[in-house]
Amino acid sequence: MFKKPNTKKIADNGTKIGAGVVGAAVSDGLVGLVPKEYEKYKKWGKPAFALAMAIAAAAVDTKSTGGKITQGALAGMSIKQGLDALRELVLSKVDKQEGETAMARFTNHVTGLAAGTVEVPEVTVDSSMFQRNRGQQHQIPAAKQDMLAMAQKETNNMLA
Repeated sequence: MFKKPNTKKIADNGTKIGAGVVGAAVSDGLVGLVPKEYEKYKKWGKPAFALAMAIAAAAVDTKSTGGKITQGALAGMSIKQGLDALRELVLSKVDKQEGETAMARFTNHVTGLAAGTVEVPEVTVDSSMFQRNRGQQHQIPAAKQDMLAMAQKETNNMLA
């Protein structure tokens, strides 16, 4: 099953993996371009996109470096959107597991629920930058709860 790796295989796999990472990031950008009125279709759009990219990756001729890069990027897109779709499905059915058992930690990491609470500090801004009320200090809330939840979800997705 395993063979001794050689320089060519290591380079080829590094190329595919690097292209896959870039492809995953690009696929998130493409999903982000979906207009708001089509948000309700993301539930089915992500799995469909993942399947289409998997089929496209299987159809690429990998005899050239460009082919390997293309296949890696398409595979990365497929994996990322498939994982996102799966996590969105699972998150609606699974609650965060409490405790420090191996199974609870494993389940939380698989589902993307493992991130701890992010502490966001208060930010103090000197109002002189607004050219009025010189010398007064204003406390500005750093983030709303929904923005924090979205940031945590994105962080979980990136760390997964």
